[in-house]
Amino acid sequence: MRNIFIYTLLLLSISVFGLKAQSKTDKDDIVTLNQALKLSVQNRPLLKQKEEDLRTLHYRIEQQKSAYLPEVDAQISYLLMGPLPEFAFGGKNLELAPSNNYNALVAAHYILYDFGKRDAQIDALRSHRESILDEQNLIKSRLTNQTVRIFYTILFLKQSIIEKQAEAATLREHLKITEGKIASGTATEYDVLSTNTRLADNENAVVELKNELVKQEVALKELIGYDRKQNIEVAGEFFAVPSIVNSDSLMNVAAAQRMEFKLIADAQNSARMQKASIALMDKPVINTQAMYGIKNGFEPNLDVLRGNWAVGVSLGIPIFNGNIRENREMEIETGVLASDQQLEQTKESVKTEIYQSVSDLSSNNEKLSITLKQISYAEKSLERAQLQYESGAGTNLEVLDASTMLTQAKLMHLQVMFREVLNYYTLKNAIGDKLFE
Repeated sequence: MRNIFIYTLLLLSISVFGLKAQSKTDKDDIVTLNQALKLSVQNRPLLKQKEEDLRTLHYRIEQQKSAYLPEVDAQISYLLMGPLPEFAFGGKNLELAPSNNYNALVAAHYILYDFGKRDAQIDALRSHRESILDEQNLIKSRLTNQTVRIFYTILFLKQSIIEKQAEAATLREHLKITEGKIASGTATEYDVLSTNTRLADNENAVVELKNELVKQEVALKELIGYDRKQNIEVAGEFFAVPSIVNSDSLMNVAAAQRMEFKLIADAQNSARMQKASIALMDKPVINTQAMYGIKNGFEPNLDVLRGNWAVGVSLGIPIFNGNIRENREMEIETGVLASDQQLEQTKESVKTEIYQSVSDLSSNNEKLSITLKQISYAEKSLERAQLQYESGAGTNLEVLDASTMLTQAKLMHLQVMFREVLNYYTLKNAIGDKLFE
């Protein structure tokens, strides 16, 4: 019964929020799942990249808006000419242009009407903004799902270490009994050696678990932006998930929430905008321009600087552009058809994810009750084996096997709870539920 008492004491070391480290210090940072999820989507390089993409797009839109404003430029020039055009009249040579030519002018150009070309180009750029925002959310979804998996893996490893240490405590208590039986002549050195061998195997398993725990904690620190040397303590617990049977309704939820569907819709919308913009390529453009300046070279005094101006309207009519418009439209149409196929493939993939997750959850619910029975049977088997060994009616091997079976049953139950929680979050991811704000 002593091993059951020790195991109970070890379980009491687990807080209601999760597992506490065995050597926790005041400098350890307590990290809950919600905290980890919030930190995982803050200051991530990939998300910052998307923020910069949004800034770049903003300035591209502002550049395009410049087409609604007139273009104004100024020119100043000097030109030395020779020989000068001249002709003889009345015995004199009359010059038609000065040798020193000065010219300064300000010119303004403005598009009066372009049949919506500028509007279509801006709309196409704005449609890309939704794609970037949805890409941001997709990155956040992947980061948070990765955080959940690592977070619960850490809890699983910590609990596994506790289970293995409980087994070691049981083996040490059994070793004391065995050593006492050797002193009384009712046991052999082989019993001690076999027990120590099991203890060594146990220690090796604990070392491996601790090593994996350290690696998972490092991975979590990277995700939440902690220094790798910072001590952290995750606080959480496994929970039972109810069985879900209506998979079809979940597919409707996924169609409305999954970022992959939204990104495909964004791409199709952008394609429609681009096609509308390209369709206007063959439309004419009405321009106007006005100029005012000062220059010399006017009669009757060619060297005097005088004001001059000009105002005009022009109509640019595209006649032939080498079939660029038609080819671009066909390119967009091909892209839309490809995205339609991508949409269908994504639907099938998501449907598979949902059905598999629901099936896994149902299976895990059944396994939980089975593993609880296994633990109960294993505890009774160990208790009986210990009593029989102490009374001389059982063997040392029976006790060791019963102890191993109990640990395996507890680890199996822990693994089922671990998988159930992961499957629950896998299903949430499959239907597009957000784990972040």
